[in-house]
Amino acid sequence: MKNRTTWVVLTAVGLAAVVLSFLLLPVTTPLVIAALILPLGSVNVLRQARQTRFRLGDVRATEYQETLLTSLFIVAACMAVFVAWSTLITGGLADLFTARDFNEGAPFYQTGVFWLLAGGILGINLLTPLLSMVMLYAADAMSVWEAARPGYRAAKRNYGPLLLISLAATALNLVGLALAVVGLLITLPIGALAFGHAYLQVSSQPLPEKATSK
Repeated sequence: MKNRTTWVVLTAVGLAAVVLSFLLLPVTTPLVIAALILPLGSVNVLRQARQTRFRLGDVRATEYQETLLTSLFIVAACMAVFVAWSTLITGGLADLFTARDFNEGAPFYQTGVFWLLAGGILGINLLTPLLSMVMLYAADAMSVWEAARPGYRAAKRNYGPLLLISLAATALNLVGLALAVVGLLITLPIGALAFGHAYLQVSSQPLPEKATSK
């Protein structure tokens, strides 16, 4: 991955902000992600995808208003998925997942916590093709309402490949998480930049090599 040092630093700052917000007041963590991580991340992922070199001095907070509103919508959608799934777990499936003989001494994959996390992550992955395209269209100087239509169309036309990118990124991030969390400094930017390049392709924009060769 080109410019890895820049993205390791940016990812470290983002992770530190998320962890700090969680330690101080967990309820603020989604707001930190919506107000800081997604707006700044999407704009700069798009800048990186369009140029071969990207340094810390190239980081910008342009289109912040557009991306902020869009990221609030995206975080709300992701939280809705978790709430819906957790309601199912603690509601209709409560007897199954709270049974002592089912959880105590059982492998992790048989516990309620595993199914809660697995269901939430799967649900978010299913939404990611749509949410990622809307977010990147917003980062391309569109309001959330303007970005919704082309984002939906792009996700609909390319749902399969975008879903594969999302699942691959999730798998990479789980590996990064297993590597004492340090691996996330590499895996998170890889996944984000993969979506940035996918956005350029689905929106028929030139990749940096093609753009600079003209």
